[in-house]
Amino acid sequence: MATDIANLNYLSHPWKFFTEEKKKSTAAKKYEKVDICIFAEGTYPFIKGGVSSVIHQIIENHPDITFGIVHIAWNRNGKRQSQFPELKHLKWVRTIYLADEQKKKNKFWDRIIQTAPNFNRKDAAQKIVSVIKDFSEKDYSKFNSFYFEYLNPLTRSVNIQHTMDDFNFINELMECFKDHNITLNDLYWIQKEFASLALAIFDQVYPLADIYHSHSSGYAGFAASIAALQHNKKFYLTEHSLYIRDVLNQLNEMYNYEIEKQFDKNIGENLSALDNIALNSIKMKKNLWDQWFYSLGHLTYKKSEVITYLYERIAREATYYGSDLTKSRIIPNGINFEMFSETRDHQKIRHAKRTDKNFVWKIALIGRIVPVKGILDLIESVYLLKTQGKIKFSVDLIGPKDEDLNYYEQCVSLVKKLNLEDVITFAGSQNVIHALKNVDLILLSSHSEALPMVVLEAMSAAIPVISTDVGSVRQIMIDIENNLEAGIVVPPKQPVKMTEAVTSLLSNFEEYERYTKNGPLIIQNAFRIQDIMGQYRALYGKLN
Repeated sequence: MATDIANLNYLSHPWKFFTEEKKKSTAAKKYEKVDICIFAEGTYPFIKGGVSSVIHQIIENHPDITFGIVHIAWNRNGKRQSQFPELKHLKWVRTIYLADEQKKKNKFWDRIIQTAPNFNRKDAAQKIVSVIKDFSEKDYSKFNSFYFEYLNPLTRSVNIQHTMDDFNFINELMECFKDHNITLNDLYWIQKEFASLALAIFDQVYPLADIYHSHSSGYAGFAASIAALQHNKKFYLTEHSLYIRDVLNQLNEMYNYEIEKQFDKNIGENLSALDNIALNSIKMKKNLWDQWFYSLGHLTYKKSEVITYLYERIAREATYYGSDLTKSRIIPNGINFEMFSETRDHQKIRHAKRTDKNFVWKIALIGRIVPVKGILDLIESVYLLKTQGKIKFSVDLIGPKDEDLNYYEQCVSLVKKLNLEDVITFAGSQNVIHALKNVDLILLSSHSEALPMVVLEAMSAAIPVISTDVGSVRQIMIDIENNLEAGIVVPPKQPVKMTEAVTSLLSNFEEYERYTKNGPLIIQNAFRIQDIMGQYRALYGKLN
């Protein structure tokens, strides 16, 4: 009886419903309207790295434009202190936590759904499943009207988030997935995960801006597209890498590992009935997650007015995941060449000493100590270099150590195992411009990159680079049109090739000297920050 009275109270006081919605609509008012709202997933301003550096460059080089940041994070456990200098025209930073937003049970909405007039649970369930089915078929024709009717806090008359537990919804969902060989239990829990993530994005009143600019697809791109839809503004997407491709590769590795761990026998052998059920469950979950990210990416591409990429090859590859080449533009990363003038002067003094047979070459890798940077491969290369005994050298690993502590410990362990403590130093984060003054060679051993800033920084400082052939590295270091090279490109995950390249370059002073001269020329021809920021400014002006 108490529940009935509570429901009647809400019916007799409908203002309570609108009060709750009003709270959501006014929540964004503390964030003043800005010209550009940038969306960043797990990067700026709390994590340093290539993407964060580019975002900071864009804001820093447009002092007459106001900016806001919506930072997409998984939960509240990560860093929440800005790693970049304060900029007055960056007006605010707002964080959305994907894993936390929907953990709070909102009893208010349970009551509203029970009592709201004209709310038909079965009809709502059918509409939700219809939209899900359309998404899987890349049909978004019903999405906008569904969003404004049921999801947008500014326009909806009822919030349907708790229908996800309703038997009407589960029945509709089972019917939709009846041919997918998935159990009710698996389907129920995986849809709960998807719903939680989607509602963390949908159930927001986003700050007002003239343009919403995301620096990846995935959750940041999805959120930016919803913000633009909510306020009837334009959405602009920049891809520094291919988010969907990268996350699908990670999913593949994760599920393969899970299968290997759970089934200690060859999968090709006959499995028991229970093993087959478990294996099918793993495969189905993986397929659903694949479809989830494909849909996120495809919707993000569809909603964007324009998409910028760092180089042409990646723009073409993105079409496989739903991007549209007719919307695509190429804007590479840029570098403030003048900031490295003192470093170049210092390099000239250092260069005079390099002909000395007793010269100790200072080699460095600048980057995070994480698996994608291939640090273990680099350590193997250093071991081979030391074993040869042809060159006197030391190696500094410059970059944060705390982003993947397990991997960092693996690297430290390998250095000890190979007795390399006398030549390899984990130097931690440093001021890059200052650090480069005393570096003779930059190595990049990454398994994956887009357009790495460290290569631009090294070339601006007149330092040769030996890098794995990833992303746009080859296009940066080798200027075919002007017949200029600034280093050597080697295959990824091949330490022997890296070692051979280092030995060859440091044994050939003329080639080394040629690279020191070519690097700055390539930067001035194609990667000056003023030119790159001019392209962003023109694009902002066109979209506004």
